[in-house]
Order: sequence, then C-alpha cells, then structure tokens
Amino acid sequence: MTIDMMDNWLAGEHAQYAPALLTADEAVEIYNAWMKNRFGENTDFSGFSLNRQSHGKYVIHGEQYYFFPTEDRVTYWYNILVNMATGEMFFVSMHDGMFWTEDIMTLDNWFDVNAVSMFR
Repeated sequence: MTIDMMDNWLAGEHAQYAPALLTADEAVEIYNAWMKNRFGENTDFSGFSLNRQSHGKYVIHGEQYYFFPTEDRVTYWYNILVNMATGEMFFVSMHDGMFWTEDIMTLDNWFDVNAVSMFR
C-alpha cells in the first residue's frame, strides 16, 4: 500500500520500493526488544506479539515500512509499522464499521496514552 500526496500521483511521481535495509525478521526483533525493554516479562502484553508470516509493505511519503498485524485475532485493531531503513516504529489502529478510519502514531506515544488505562 502506498500513501502519498494526491498531487504526486497526478504528476506521475510514484514511490518505488527500494531494497530494504532491514529484513522483516529483523524488524520484528526490533519490536520484540522494544517491548521487552519497556514492559519486561509482563504477560499483560503477550497479545501484542507480531505475526511474522503475514506482513505487508507500505510506502508513506517516500519512506518504506513493514506492516505487521498481531498474531492474536482478538487484537485485530493493533498493527505496527517498522521503518525499513531506521527501525522507527508506529502504531496503526484500524477501526472498522460504517466509518472506517486508520490512525497512525509513534509506538511510544500510543503506549504512553493507552497502555496504563488498558490494563487497570
């Protein structure tokens, strides 16, 4: 999936996939290390493990990302983008229903806002 400005598409400036600096497995390991560093062995967050087999690729404003859903189908709304060059991570929430939306924010910010209230 490519997300870019409409003017770029109309001008014929399409983003192209370049060779990734990180493999999908390395991207998952970066995420796992981040989770372990942030939460230790807290099992409350075990439902947020990423599905290595079912990843996709996004291009957002010229940057390439791996897109990973969770392994747990109950947390279908929890998805992660990992920058293929830098390893920077973003949370992607996909809301279903009549008014489908997609929210993207840094993973740190999402957990800062939501993690404490989720497990009280």
